[in-house]
This record gives sequence, C-alpha cells and structure tokens, in this order.
Amino acid sequence: MENKMERIVKIAAVVLLAVVLLAVVACWLTGLDWSDVLTALAGQGTALAVGLPVAITDVAAAEAQGLNMQDVSQEITKMNPDRYPLDTIMRNYAKKVRRAESQECKYYQQSAKPMQDTLDQSAHGSGSSAASPCSSYVCDETGIASIFVQVKTPKIWRTKDTLLMRSLVLNCDATGKLVIDGSDTTIYDQMFYVAQKSGAVLELVPVGGMYGANEMAANYVVPSFPAATVLYRMGSAMAEKDAKTEPFAMLPASSVNYCQNFMCQIEMSTFEKMTKKEVPVSFSDQEVDMLYNMRGEIESSFIWGEKFVYDNGGDRTYFTEGITRQIKKVLMYGTGSGDTSLTAQQYTAWMKSLFTGNDGSTDRVLLAGADLIAAIELLRESQKQISGNTVQETYLGVKCTSIVSAFGVLHIVHAPLFDEQGWSAKGLAFDPEHIYKEEFQPMIARDLDFKSSGEKNADAKMLQEVSCLILRYPDCHAIIEPRQ
Repeated sequence: MENKMERIVKIAAVVLLAVVLLAVVACWLTGLDWSDVLTALAGQGTALAVGLPVAITDVAAAEAQGLNMQDVSQEITKMNPDRYPLDTIMRNYAKKVRRAESQECKYYQQSAKPMQDTLDQSAHGSGSSAASPCSSYVCDETGIASIFVQVKTPKIWRTKDTLLMRSLVLNCDATGKLVIDGSDTTIYDQMFYVAQKSGAVLELVPVGGMYGANEMAANYVVPSFPAATVLYRMGSAMAEKDAKTEPFAMLPASSVNYCQNFMCQIEMSTFEKMTKKEVPVSFSDQEVDMLYNMRGEIESSFIWGEKFVYDNGGDRTYFTEGITRQIKKVLMYGTGSGDTSLTAQQYTAWMKSLFTGNDGSTDRVLLAGADLIAAIELLRESQKQISGNTVQETYLGVKCTSIVSAFGVLHIVHAPLFDEQGWSAKGLAFDPEHIYKEEFQPMIARDLDFKSSGEKNADAKMLQEVSCLILRYPDCHAIIEPRQ
C-alpha cells in the first residue's frame, strides 16, 4: 500500500501533466507560438521541471523581455556588451549621460593656456623689424640687441612676458665674448623678454647669455636659433611702477552637435505566428535581432557620423557628428607602404602624446580593429616588460586588456565594428572622463497596436532613441592609424 508521500508525488505529476496539456490546447486554439509558451513556462520553472527543451534563442529572447522595463538602456548593455563597446560604455557610465532639452546641443569647451609655442615657418624676414619677422636666426660676432619673430599661437603671449629657448649653441672666446669661430662652445638655455607685441609678431630681447663684440661688447646679444626652436613660456616681468598688465582670458569656444533620431521597428503578422516552422522563430527572437542591429547603427553614427540638418519643407532631420570628426590628434605607426609593424618607440610616443600636455585623466580607452590589435600583440610578445604590465579586466562594462605605464593606463578593447567598416588597422583612443552622451529622448520600447486601429493584422514593436555624443578637451583623444 502506497504511503502518503507517494500519493502526493503522483498527484503533483498529474497536475504538471495537466498544465502542459492545457498549454498545448491553448496554443492550438489561440494560434500562439509553442516556443513562446515554453519560454513563459520556463520562466515559472514548469517546462524545465518536466524536462522539455527550451531553444537557446528563446533564452536570449526571455532576457530581451526587459525591453518593457522603464530602464531600457541598462537592459540593452547586458546583451553581448563587447560587440559594441562604445555604446556599452556610454550606457553603463551613467554619470556621463545627460538629458538634452533640444536636438541641438550647444556646449562650451576651454583649453588650458599652453606652456610652449613654436615659430611660424611662414615668416621669412630678417628679424630686424615688426614688418620683417624671422623664423630662425644666425648670429655674427657683433650680434643684435633684439629680434622680431612670428609665433604660431600669439594669443598666449603678452608684452613683458619671459620665455626660454633651450639648448642653443653659443661660441665664445677666452674672455666670454660671442664669436663665430670661438675656441669654446657652450650649450645654453637662453631667456628672452617680450619687449613688444604686434599681432603674431614678438620683439624678443635677450636676458643674460653672451656679450657681442665691437660696438655690442657691453651688451647681451641674440644668439643663433634654428627654425625648429620651441619657445617655453615663463612668468611676466613687470617694472617697478607697473600697476596693471594686459588682460588674458582663454574664453571657452562654443560648439554644437545634433541629437539624431534613431528608430527601429519589427513586425510579425498573426498568420506568421500561427504558421508551423522547422525551427522556433518567435517575435522575441526578432526583438533580439532588432536590438543588435540598432546598437550597431547607433555606434557607427556616434563614431563616423557627419553633422548636418536636412530641412524637408519644415520637417527637419538632424544628423549627429561622430567623435572621430571632432578629434584632430592623429598618432601613427608602421613605416608606410603597407608596413603595419608597431615599434616600442612608436608605442611610447603614443602613450606620451595621449597622457601628457592635456587636462585628461589617468585612463584612456583604445577601441581597436583586428589588425591594430595584432600589431599591439606582436609588440607585447617581443617586449616582455609590456606584457608583464598588462591585466585582463572588465572596465566600464567591457572586457579589455589594460596596459599599466608610468604615463597612465591604456584599456585596449577590440571593436568588431571597426573590422566591418574599414577601420581594421585603425584605433580610437578616448578619455572616458571627457566624453558625454546627450539624450533628448532616452531609449524607449513601445508596442504598436495595428490591430485595434485596423491598419494591419500584425504585432509590432518600435525602439527609439534621440541622442548624440559630446567630446570635451579634444587633445585628450586621438585617432591611431598606420603610416601611408
């Protein structure tokens, strides 16, 4: 005689069988897709309890049902996050997402006052006057007391500023006088005083250094300097009675980017859902495909889009500007003519350029195509010290190889989209602290009711996002590409 526990087990089995049979009958009467029912039952543990198979695509589709949640964007980042890393990072990095009040997003960016400048090579004068500035100078024994030069960044200079020209070669005789064929050679960091400024032309007076000969024997004279000389800015030197100086302000420059209206829609007719299929393909499966497709489209526009407004009789269409069009810094590798080998010197130059001379953070993300990844891997293989300073980790939601250097940390991420769109040998390095996402309309998922309106006998869902990326401090970011 069976005990009480055995009876309970049999009753439970009968109830489970009845539930499954009712589900089958419901499918037949309503035309529902059997795979959808299995997915729903699996969510309650029923289908799994009786050992019925659940298609892999439907497991993924079940995750995609989070589309109906309020925070659609966060649900999307869970779906293959490394496939579209830039999109994943911007959705994960919540503090960098801001709500826009218009499709036209105006923003201001301000650069720090640079500490160095270079001579303008278009100047070919003698340096004897403001009307005849020079870009290099060769001194004779007599020398001159001042010289007029033309600089590339005049806005950073004021009258009575001081500057350095480093490592100038000075020839002198035994008495310390400047001569052309002297017996002694001195490497000297020559300081100058900006006596006058007229537009981009500065009158420079030497402070210290070498004396001239003959009539200039008691005066410091301008030493020779080549065209490649850098001018390092120092402090101003005001006179005793000076009570004010020229005002200086690095005013922020305004820029505009447009939030693009990204939309994607899927449909499945009622008859299509009722039709028997050799493999289960449900409406939810199509939702997953739609998400992958839309993420790729958005990321592509965020990287390479061209800013434009198309006005079709008052109905405006905004096109967002990709961040690669906002970046001016380009870093090279290889020797050209098809060579894409990366040397330790080139790699170090990358790191120096990315992390110094700007207001960036100590982290950069490098989105790279497969060929660029291969070049980096070959360098890591040959340079064991680089390999020893790497770690595999998840950074801002994506898997990356992080290289730790004295300059900063470079997080390298393979971007499959680069391989698909002609950038396999290129990379995009950006500072996540200085890239923002503006959302005029955050990602939403909306069911479209075609049946009630009588438009068509089909189920439909639409995804929409109106957004753009804003890049701050362009010098913090760079495009990496092989030398042609």
